[in-house]
Amino acid sequence: MIQVSQEVESAGRFWLGGVGFALTGLLEIGRKPSCRPFSHPEVTSVEPKAGICRLNRQAERQRRRRKREESLAMNRWILAACFLALTAAPAAAVDVRLDSYRNPKNENFRIFNHMYLDGVRGGLMASNAWLKRHGGQLLFCMPDTLALTSEQTEEIMLKSADKRSAKGEMVIALLLLWGMQDTYPCEKPGTQ
Repeated sequence: MIQVSQEVESAGRFWLGGVGFALTGLLEIGRKPSCRPFSHPEVTSVEPKAGICRLNRQAERQRRRRKREESLAMNRWILAACFLALTAAPAAAVDVRLDSYRNPKNENFRIFNHMYLDGVRGGLMASNAWLKRHGGQLLFCMPDTLALTSEQTEEIMLKSADKRSAKGEMVIALLLLWGMQDTYPCEKPGTQ
């Protein structure tokens, strides 16, 4: 019987283990591994039988926190940009006056004036709806089933201007409000 020293025996086992590992690797060639444990820094463990990688929960929380912080930073940037854009706008563009509405400089101004008047109408309707919902006194009492067109809105505003003999510096938003109150008055509580 041949006697083998312990070092040689352990080296042989190591070598045989290496051969077995290499053979296993050769059998795996051509098959795509389902999980690479070192491909992602957040992978903490591998279950080779199931082929499932589990992510570290703490790393996932950190990733979510980073994403949330990036989102907040982007929202702050957008808010700052909007604030800057609004404060940089000229103050003269806030109101449209009757004179500039009746005599626009060109076609673009005429279109802008009509869009502005539609916006005022929408704002008055929204204010009225809010007052109605919260029990306040309505600005005007237009029937719920009626929908005003742009032409009708313009007609109401211009009639209001004529009724009041409005000068060219009068703001058309006020003229429209007064015209809506004239056209769709609310009943007084004591009169019926």
